[in-house]
Amino acid sequence: MRNLRANLPIVLLTGLAFFLRLHRLDALNLWYDEAFSLRFATIGLAEMIRNCLTFETNPPFYPFVLHFWVRIFGDSEFSLRFPSVLFGTACVPLAYALGARSLSRFAGGFAAIVVAASPFYIYFSQEARAYALFSFLCLSSIYFLEAKAKVLFAASLVLALWTHAFGVFLLVSLNIYQLLRLRGNGEALRGWVRLQVVIVVLSCPWYLAFLQDPEAYRSTLIWIESLPRPEFPGLLDTYTGFAAPWVKGGAALLCLPGLWRLRSANRKPLLFLTTWFLLSFAVPASLGRIWHPFLLPRHTIAASIGLLLVVGALLEWISHSSRALAGVLASLLLFQYGFSYEQYLASVKKTEWEKAFTTIIAGGNLPATVLISPRYHKDAGPEYYVRKLKARHKIKLTYDGATGQGNHWKIHVQFQVPSFAEPPRSESHFHGLRLEKL
Repeated sequence: MRNLRANLPIVLLTGLAFFLRLHRLDALNLWYDEAFSLRFATIGLAEMIRNCLTFETNPPFYPFVLHFWVRIFGDSEFSLRFPSVLFGTACVPLAYALGARSLSRFAGGFAAIVVAASPFYIYFSQEARAYALFSFLCLSSIYFLEAKAKVLFAASLVLALWTHAFGVFLLVSLNIYQLLRLRGNGEALRGWVRLQVVIVVLSCPWYLAFLQDPEAYRSTLIWIESLPRPEFPGLLDTYTGFAAPWVKGGAALLCLPGLWRLRSANRKPLLFLTTWFLLSFAVPASLGRIWHPFLLPRHTIAASIGLLLVVGALLEWISHSSRALAGVLASLLLFQYGFSYEQYLASVKKTEWEKAFTTIIAGGNLPATVLISPRYHKDAGPEYYVRKLKARHKIKLTYDGATGQGNHWKIHVQFQVPSFAEPPRSESHFHGLRLEKL
C-alpha cells in the first residue's frame, strides 16, 4: 500500500500522458514521412530489408514492427499511429524510473512531467514514425543496464541500433560510462567488452551498408538543406516548450545552486547523460558542415530525455529545501503545459489530402483526373486517401500529365515538415498542397 501511494503521482502522470497522446490521434491526415512508413510496412519483408540496406536512411526495425501491426489492426490513421502512442507513453514511467534509480526521484519526476506534457514529445508520440519506439528502446537499455539485466540490456540496445542511426551515440556514451565505472575491475571489464562485441556484431549490417556507399543516401537528405540548422538554445525551447526569455532565465538561475551541489553527488550518471546528448547533437552538427546537413531536433529526441534528467538533477536542491516548493514547481509546469497544449492543438498542421480530394469531388463532373506533382509523391498519401474516401470510381490519379478532354485537376505537393504555424489559406491552398483546376 505504501508503494502504491508513493508511486501514485507517476501512475496518474502516465495516465495523463496516454490521454494527451490518444486525443485527436486521427484528426490529421498522414504527411509524407508517415505515408512512407505505411508504404514500407506494406511491402514484403525481403524488399523492406533490401531497401533499408540500399537507400533508406533509417534501419528497418520500426517498419518491421509496423508491418505486423498493420496486418493485425489495419492501416487507418489511428491504427498506424497507435504504436507510437504506446511507446511514447511508456517513456514517461521509464524516465522516472531511470532518474529515480540513477539520480533521484525528483530528477526522474521532472523529466517525466516534461516528457508527458511537452508538445514536442506528444507530437512524436502521435506520428507513425520511429521516434517514440527509439526513445523507448534507448531508455529501456539504460534502465536494464542499471538493473544489471544483461540480456534485456543487450536486446534493447541492439533493437535501438536497428531502429535509428543515432543509437550509435548511445552505444559510444554507454561504453565511456562503463569504462569509468569498471576501471580497476578487470573481470567485469572483460565481460563488458565481450558483451559489446556481441551487440556490435548483431547491429552492424545496416551500418556497414551505409559506410560502403554513403553518397547513395545523400539524395534522400537534400530536403534538410532548406531547413534552419538546429542551435542548442533553440533545442531547449523545442524540448521543454518554453521560449519566453524570463522562463529560460529563471530556470538557469534555479540550476545554479545545483551546480554547487554536484561536488558531493554521484557525477558519473550525469556525465554519461550529458555525453549522450552532446554526442547526439555536436557530432551530427559537425558532420553536417563537412558532408551534408542531416540533423533535425527529432533525431535527438531520445538523448533529450537524458538532458532533462540532468536538468532535474540540477534542480533537485529545491526538493531538499522544501517539498512544498517542489510541489509548486511541478504544479506550475503542468499548468503551463495545459496552456501550451491548447496552442499545440490549434497550430499543428499536416498535409490535407482529404480536404483536397473532397473539394474535387464536390466540384462535380466526375470522374476527375488528378495529376500529382512531383511524381515521387505517389507514395506520399494520394492513393491511400482516394481509397479511404471510397472514391476510386470518382478520381483517377495520374503522375505523368493530364491529357485529353474531361475534368482535370493538378495537386502540387509542397514538401515540408508538419507546421506548427497557420499557413496562408485560400480555396485552392491546403497545408502542404496547392490545388489547381486545369
